[in-house]
Amino acid sequence: MALPTKLAQYLTAHDETNAAFSRRCGIRREVLGHYVNGDRRPGLENAVRIEKATGGEVPHTYWVTFVPRKPRRRAASLRRSA
Repeated sequence: MALPTKLAQYLTAHDETNAAFSRRCGIRREVLGHYVNGDRRPGLENAVRIEKATGGEVPHTYWVTFVPRKPRRRAASLRRSA
């Protein structure tokens, strides 16, 4: 099991949902979910938005060394074309 991201820890500690946080920082909920789950890391613009929305608890520099977990493969990508 992967360790929770700092963003996931922040949301848990502050009892905030992904939906509420996404509205507050201006990032689409679906995209934010990828950051929270550790599937992707944000670009600089979204990393700065997260930093501002968390009051610096999740600094934009955190994402520089963050390594996303391997994304799940979709069934369609496993099929070979004939």
